[in-house]
Amino acid sequence: MIQDLHMLKEKNSKNCIYSSMLSPFIKMDQGYSFEYTEKKKRISSFELFSNSTPLIKGKKSSYSEAIKEAKKIIKFEKSIHIDGLSTDLQSMYKIIDFAERYKSSIDHMCADELNIFFSVFQKHGGSLVSFNELKNRADFIIVIGAKRENFSSYFFRDLKWNKQKIKRTFFYLDDQKFDQNSSFCSNKIDEVNYLKLFFLEKNIPKNSKLKDLKEKFINAKFPVVIANIKNKDYALTYSIFDFVRFINKKKRMKIFNIFGSHNSGGFVNACVTKTGFPNAINFTDTGPIYEPNLISIEKQKNTKNLQIYISNFEPDPNFIFFKKNIFIGHPSFAQKNKVDVFFPTKTPGLDTNGLIVRADSGGLFKLEKSFNSNYLSNIDLIENIQKN
Repeated sequence: MIQDLHMLKEKNSKNCIYSSMLSPFIKMDQGYSFEYTEKKKRISSFELFSNSTPLIKGKKSSYSEAIKEAKKIIKFEKSIHIDGLSTDLQSMYKIIDFAERYKSSIDHMCADELNIFFSVFQKHGGSLVSFNELKNRADFIIVIGAKRENFSSYFFRDLKWNKQKIKRTFFYLDDQKFDQNSSFCSNKIDEVNYLKLFFLEKNIPKNSKLKDLKEKFINAKFPVVIANIKNKDYALTYSIFDFVRFINKKKRMKIFNIFGSHNSGGFVNACVTKTGFPNAINFTDTGPIYEPNLISIEKQKNTKNLQIYISNFEPDPNFIFFKKNIFIGHPSFAQKNKVDVFFPTKTPGLDTNGLIVRADSGGLFKLEKSFNSNYLSNIDLIENIQKN
């Protein structure tokens, strides 16, 4: 999976570091921003907060004072949950080592979509396709769970297809009504199940739109499904993977998987490398345990008092407060005055270098530093916290 970073350097030098981490879909919920920001504007915006300092219960402090306070909290509380993980790959490795040392549970801010994907993928399997394969080989694409307007413009920019090819290749299930009486397909799952039978039955429909759709599928050499797992709909995702499994009995079909934003693909990569499990890990005296249904932040709040939250790329995450909270990351964290200890750290791609995994897990992006700051890096901070 690892590509030559020197080759990637020139290719990605003008790209937005955030757009390279995103799924093709625009996330509309609070706390997500998929809009492209020019490099100069990002630097200018970030420098407005370049004088941020560590805080202890909202009061300014030095790094040494804040580290001392964090050590005291960790020692007193002992049981820890680590979340967020919107950061670079090297930081993730260090954080996982930290979680193992302190027997902590650890998860990502995109946990819901990761858990849904892996839960379904482990049951049904599926042949996944990278973005480059999609770009160079796909000749029929079914999109489920999104419409054309839900796609990021940068997905189509990177696809580099003309409008005619996009129009004839993409089929949006969300825009269709298959039944003539508006009663057969009552919801999206019904439509997926109808499509499964429709593609494999021998009869050619009289309806011109359906006839054209079926002919495209029959003639396709590399059909692909794009499923918007960001909808966090387990039943629909289950139906989509079952649809692909069923179609594959007669005709090969691929799934274009996207883990999500905030370097969640990097989190999966780091967890697999360190533990063999893809996400949601609880470190115990007997080793790491894979417990995706138990390590939700909501459930951990009821069993643990201390949360350590790391977010370099997102200044306003959906933050759920524990009894004690330590935040590490973005200098302009929206609720920094409310946590017990706040640590501003360097942001990969702005004031430090870093690596992130592409959203389709098809390679790495190298994030290059744009300017200097006096913040500690995540790695330096965590090493200082661990010192006796």
